[in-house]
Parts: sequence; structure tokens; C-alpha cells
Amino acid sequence: MTRAPERDGSGADQRYGVDPRDVVLGIFGYLEECFSDSGWRGCAFINGHAELGRQDPVIAALAAEHFADVERRLTAVCKAAGMPRHIGQVLALLVEGARVESAVQRSAQPARTARLGAAIVMSVYETTSSTDATAPDYTDIDQW
Repeated sequence: MTRAPERDGSGADQRYGVDPRDVVLGIFGYLEECFSDSGWRGCAFINGHAELGRQDPVIAALAAEHFADVERRLTAVCKAAGMPRHIGQVLALLVEGARVESAVQRSAQPARTARLGAAIVMSVYETTSSTDATAPDYTDIDQW
């Protein structure tokens, strides 16, 4: 079990734009395409770990590497957009949750739902226009 580079979404920045937020949303568009494919049976790493992860440390390590790689890539995109690291962790959870739900539901809807969640989470860190001085600063935790 190894990664197939053409299927891991790593080219999302070329397909969906260079704005980091567009790249993130594009990843969910890419997932929707994958989930719509009649051959989609879920994430091989999630499926492999569910079937063999407790008995086979190699499978468990590959799955852990996959999850870490997804989080690392999303965290790098978030950093480029000026968002904190924990947003990358949230987005990784949305990606992996969408993968599981799509396999269970046999539907692309989880990608659309996760994309909406990603947009909402990222909107907290959108830069405020200098002409809109009344907009709240949601990044200041002391205001909450």
C-alpha cells in the first residue's frame, strides 16, 4: 500500500488557484470528484488500518504516515494564508471524516459538507478590509 501521487490531491494548487484558501477549498472539490467515481470504495489507508492495523504494524505505520502527511500539507497551506497551525489540524479532520462518510454513505455529499465546514473555519481568519473598522477581530480570544 503506497500513495498514488496523481490521486492524493497534491496538484490542487495548480488545478484550483494559488490563493491558499482556494487551494483548501479545491481539495474538497477534488475529493468530491473522487467520491463521485463509481470505483470509489473509501480511503485505502483508512480501510487498510480498519482491517489490519492492529495486527500489522506496517499497515498501521502507513496509515499514520498518511494522516500526518495530510495534516502537514494542510498546515503548510494554512501557514501560507496566515492562519494558525491548529486550523490545518481541523481541516485534516474534515478531509478524513469526509473520506469515511463518503464510503459509508456511497455519496459525494460529505465532500460538499466538509468544504462548507472548511470555508466557515477559514472565514474566522479572513483579513478585514481597512475601510471596515467595525468588523470584529475573531482572532483575539480575549474578545470572546
